[in-house]
Amino acid sequence: MDERIVALNTWLSAHHGVITRSGLMSRGFSRSSVVALTRSGRLVPMWRGVYRSGAVPPGPMQVMTAVCQQHADVAIGFTTAGREWGFRHMTDAQIHVLVPHALTPTVPGVVIHRCRRIDPVDVALPRSDGIRLTSPPRTLFDCAAILDDDQTASVIEQAVADRRCT
Repeated sequence: MDERIVALNTWLSAHHGVITRSGLMSRGFSRSSVVALTRSGRLVPMWRGVYRSGAVPPGPMQVMTAVCQQHADVAIGFTTAGREWGFRHMTDAQIHVLVPHALTPTVPGVVIHRCRRIDPVDVALPRSDGIRLTSPPRTLFDCAAILDDDQTASVIEQAVADRRCT
């Protein structure tokens, strides 16, 4: 098997089966190779410039990974980040993304929240799978806009008890 394919499969297995066109190019795949991988079904286009392994079914993890790979200034936020942090009351199934105000990504099925100020402390270090989450305190702040008062108080109590914030 081609060494590039083995390396690609290793990358995909660590990143929820998702890779961008630029990620493929940086791994030595030409445009024609990408077309061939797409035609064979090994890669499935998610949206322009983003691909999913044909062996991985589509789902929210693929969307979150793709958004973070495609846009370096994006962080998964609000109740989506809350679910990833393990906070209670995070039942909203939509995927929420926090972006700098000047950025205008178009991502199918994703709720985009623009913010004029996102400080480095507002974003946690990227996980090994490439997903960037808003920090627990920023996540709580943003979730307060979606959750009711009792749910917000409950989540804050959980975060303090878990020592995720003070």
